[in-house]
Order: sequence, then C-alpha cells, then structure tokens
Amino acid sequence: MTALVSPLGQINLYNASLIPARELFSARLIVAWVVVAALLMVAIGWWAVIETRSVSREVSNQLANRAAEIARVAPVAAGGEALLTPQQMASRELTLRSQQTLLETRRAARDILKRGVADDKSGPSALMRLIANSLPPQAWLTEVRVAGSHIDVTGKTLDAVAVNVWLDRLRASGHLAVKPIPAVRVERVVDSPAPSPTRPLPVYTFGISAALSFPFADDGARP
Repeated sequence: MTALVSPLGQINLYNASLIPARELFSARLIVAWVVVAALLMVAIGWWAVIETRSVSREVSNQLANRAAEIARVAPVAAGGEALLTPQQMASRELTLRSQQTLLETRRAARDILKRGVADDKSGPSALMRLIANSLPPQAWLTEVRVAGSHIDVTGKTLDAVAVNVWLDRLRASGHLAVKPIPAVRVERVVDSPAPSPTRPLPVYTFGISAALSFPFADDGARP
C-alpha cells in the first residue's frame, strides 16, 4: 500500500488591518507640548521684566545725569532762582541794546515833531508869552532870534538891574537851559540925553544869549 505524501505549504497569517494605528496626537504628547509652551512663555515673560527694569534704570540714570549737568551749567542764586548762562546773558543784552536804540530813535523823532508845536508849556508860543508877560516895564525889545536850541534877545532899558532880574525869572521858568550859562551884556547908549525931569534915567542897550531847554526847529526865526 502506497502512502500519499502532500507537499509542504506556507500559511500567511499577516493582516495589516489588524495592526493598531499609531496616534500622532496623543494625550501625553499634547500635555507635554502644553508644558513646554508654558515654560517658554514664563521664560519670555521673565526676560521681558528684566529688560524693562534695565531700561528703566538706564533712563533714570540718564535723567539724573542730565539734571546734574543742567545744575552745573546753570548755578542757582541765593534766592533759589536759576542764574542765566553766558549765552543767555549775551542774547538778552543784545536784545536790550536793540530796544534801547529803538527807544532813542523814537524819542528823537518825537522831539523833532514837538519842535515848534504851540502849547501852554513849551514851544515858541509859550516862550513868547513868557517873554511878553515877564518883561519889566522899564525895558522894551528890539529883536528876538531863535535858531534850533539858541535864543538871542536884544532891547533897551532904563534900568540895567531890571534886565538881570528878568533873566533870573526866565531861567527859573525852565525854558532856558542851565548849561551853558546865559550871557547878558548891558551898555549905556552913548548919545543918550542927560537926565531931565521928563527923562530922569539914561537909556541902556542889552543883549541876552542863552540855550533853550527844549530846542525848536533848526530854521532861524526872527519875530
């Protein structure tokens, strides 16, 4: 009896669908990443705090140095007020000089405009009124000449002393300048008749030359 022998065969039991799939985002992996992110944020926050403090200290130091520099350049006076720097003083002095120059220019223009203006206190009319009201009865005028700041008065009188008294009255009025001192000359008329019952006193000629306190126009005037 002959036995039948079957050939050897291989049975493949591998089935890929039976292998469990790997989870890419597992709970553990997610927790690990969350922890790493939290630690990184804490580190960044700590670094930001340190940098902020460092910048604040640097700014404070710069402000303190700036204040010390200002205090050194601009010292403080005894009253507590800060003194000016040399540059500021020079600038203010230049401004002050320019303002003074402008003021002097305006005053000069005002004085020019006021020359010859008739009013109660100054000007030709006031001077003429003073001369007419104060002239002594023993004297009479023959000429009054005014040119700029100079005045010349000539006339005749029967009393030489009255002319000096009249000049003192003119000086006291303020119309004549104190300097130069007014000059007066008095001379007896050569052909004056001898004293008589009708003319008891001789005749004198006089002249007064003086400077005005308030100059008139430069053009000469001869009333």
